[in-house]
Amino acid sequence: MSMKKVYVVIILTIVLILIICGIEFFTNSRHEEEQNNTTTSNENAVVNEATENYATNSNVNQIDEDSRNINNVTMKIKEGTLTKTSATIVIEDKNEEKYGYGQWFRIDRKENGDWKELEQINENFAFTDIAYIPKEDGTIEIDENWKDLYGELQAGEYRLVKEVYGNGTNYIYAEFTIE
Repeated sequence: MSMKKVYVVIILTIVLILIICGIEFFTNSRHEEEQNNTTTSNENAVVNEATENYATNSNVNQIDEDSRNINNVTMKIKEGTLTKTSATIVIEDKNEEKYGYGQWFRIDRKENGDWKELEQINENFAFTDIAYIPKEDGTIEIDENWKDLYGELQAGEYRLVKEVYGNGTNYIYAEFTIE
């Protein structure tokens, strides 16, 4: 066999191997994507105007509605902890099956009767993707510091909005005033 034919056979073999690897990669990627789609929530949010809670649909761990309801959760600012840059929040979850609570939060400011999300001063700020679980009594305290995210808050009415994990994504909030 001539060298030219050997090179053609080698090149065709390499191309064939690349095609097989590509098909295998594509098949595995599709399989992983299908598995991930069954464990992530739908991003289309629905507003419950009566409670101002935001909810999305999810296929994850469907819990009986009698054992878990977002209306059985309250959040408030712990007395004596509010400053212009931080506060400790207390979440009380009275559900039989407790929710999980993320590190993520945002601050809204009341302007002309409407809540407007504050503009972030740090575009590179990131939250750790963890979940806090309430103690047996259903309570949890979390220290929130927004200095690096929003800076020092000016006088006004605000609310801290917190993400709730379980049966989709919900949000709870605690209102407060900076004087």
